Formats: sequence, C-alpha cells, structure tokens
Amino acid sequence: MGEHGWSCPVLCQQGRNEFVSPCSRQDPFAFHVANFQESILDLEQIKKCIPHREPFLWIDEVLEITPDSIHATKYLNPDLDVFKGHYPDFPLVPGVLQCEMALQASAILIARKHELEGEKVPVATRMNNVKFRHMVRPGDTANIHVEITERLGDAFFMIGKIVVDGQVTTRLEFAATATDSPS
Repeated sequence: MGEHGWSCPVLCQQGRNEFVSPCSRQDPFAFHVANFQESILDLEQIKKCIPHREPFLWIDEVLEITPDSIHATKYLNPDLDVFKGHYPDFPLVPGVLQCEMALQASAILIARKHELEGEKVPVATRMNNVKFRHMVRPGDTANIHVEITERLGDAFFMIGKIVVDGQVTTRLEFAATATDSPS
C-alpha cells in the first residue's frame, strides 16, 4: 500500500531514465525498476492507487503505463446493474461512465507516475470537446487510453479515448487538479 493509504508514490532516480515504484510488487518494500514501462497492473494493484471501489470501479487492469500515458481495460459484464435501467430493452453504457473510465485511468497514471506534494489526490476539474461516436454494449471490452498533454504545477491536462473492437467510441479532453485529500 502506498504511503498515504491508497496512493502509489513514484520515485525518480536522479540521473537515470528509470522510475522506481514501491507499489509494483506484492512486497511493498521490494522496488521494481522499469524503463518507462511497467508490467500489467491487476485489480488489487489498481485499488492501491485510487480510492474507487465496486460498484463504481471502472478499470479492470492496466496493460501499459508510461510517464505520460496509460492503456487500461474494462470488461462490461452483461450482469452489471447499470444495464437494468439504461436501457432495459436496449442496454447501453452511458457516455458519462465512459468518461469516468478515462478519469479513473488518469488518476492511476498520476498516482503511479507523478509525485504529488503531501496528501493530495487528483480531482477532475473540467471536460471539453466530449464526443460519443459509437455505442458500447454489454459484453464489450473497453480499451481506455489517456495521455497527459501538459502539466502546470498540480494541474494535469489530458486527452482520452475509449476504443471498442478497434472503433473509437468516446473522445474527450479533460483536466484534473491535485487537491488536498480529506483526512
């Protein structure tokens, strides 16, 4: 577990293009060195990085993470409660939940790759140019891609997209700002 209970601090070794993450193994005291690329993060490792939990955890695993981007996935189980009401006769993943997938992936990226001062957590501050292009249905696997385009202090500006079966379903620009965590 990270030093703040659920966040994953990242330490950058001076003079080397490597990141050292104490959260990348079962043993929190064993350090794993990765050259700008980490192994897959499973659900338990994700839960160490962000405070989200079922039924509102919209990331199953992380397939790739670099200092400026992340690729995560979410399998949309047909038994999810959301499909009972949106819409019962033609179930769809709401667009707002697709945006939430990108926001959660960005929180993992920031927690894993960017050191924040004190007890701060990233909180979404805006979304722009959100476009929904294709429907996402029960049984689909969403591929979530987020890229940091700019960082100004504790503010992160990002672009995200959700891809299902090779088709972009959602595209958005958004920002998150590190804010004090409630203690």
